[in-house]
Amino acid sequence: MKPYALILAIVLAGCSGLVHENISPDRPFRIIRSAVAPWKPDDRMHGAREWIGAMVVFSGRVARGPGALSCDNARLEATRLPPEVLFQGNLPPPAEKAMQVLGMAGTDVPGFRLICDTGVFEFHQVDDYTLLLGLDNRIFTLSQAPGALAPRMATQNPPLVAT
Repeated sequence: MKPYALILAIVLAGCSGLVHENISPDRPFRIIRSAVAPWKPDDRMHGAREWIGAMVVFSGRVARGPGALSCDNARLEATRLPPEVLFQGNLPPPAEKAMQVLGMAGTDVPGFRLICDTGVFEFHQVDDYTLLLGLDNRIFTLSQAPGALAPRMATQNPPLVAT
């Protein structure tokens, strides 16, 4: 095994150990939803729609996704954050209630931090297949659920089969 592959395997194993059993940063995610962030409820949804359906992939020291999520010199760190610091501390008070509205529960939310050339991004885990990312006053939902990872063509007018 090459040294960089071994380091990546160790980092990913560390990240995987802190999140739910089914979610893993070494598998692709699809952005399935975008919503206005609760700390900016009067904001408009400009520029967010084109990200819906996009894939986000972490591979070695590279991240590939839309916009700033595509970067080199990427590093993943496992996180476990209390409500007050989720979304870089931007949840409106009380943070516990705001995180519940977003579908998160517990006192420490698992996830991971992506550090790379284009910035620092925190992904917070909702359930076995779902992460939330706060970016540009939006909350993006990323999924690893089997249906979310189907090719885009699979959900567009499938042929009817006569029985």
